[in-house]
Amino acid sequence: MWLLSNVVSMLCCWFIQIGPIEQVMVRDVRNTTDRQNFKLKDDTDSIRICMWGEETKQCVGLSAGDIIKVINLKTNKYYEDVSLNSTILTKIQKVVVIICSCQKTQVS
Repeated sequence: MWLLSNVVSMLCCWFIQIGPIEQVMVRDVRNTTDRQNFKLKDDTDSIRICMWGEETKQCVGLSAGDIIKVINLKTNKYYEDVSLNSTILTKIQKVVVIICSCQKTQVS
């Protein structure tokens, strides 16, 4: 499922877990910023996504079981652990699923 390239353009998966917003020190800037991790899952695997700064606000209102679409993420690999990071272009949308149960009826 996960292709390791520089940027992932779109994912559509189940939202299964979210962590709290944390204040972390950014080493390049010597400043603190918000960081929030969450996990997405599909039929084949799961992956951790890290939202940074203002992008953490997009996670408000999301809960386990939601189906979401995430666009414009940057890949990250640390040893064998692959994850995705938000960019200033990252967008999260809840996907609304409508299930229609139709029955065929015979008209005489």
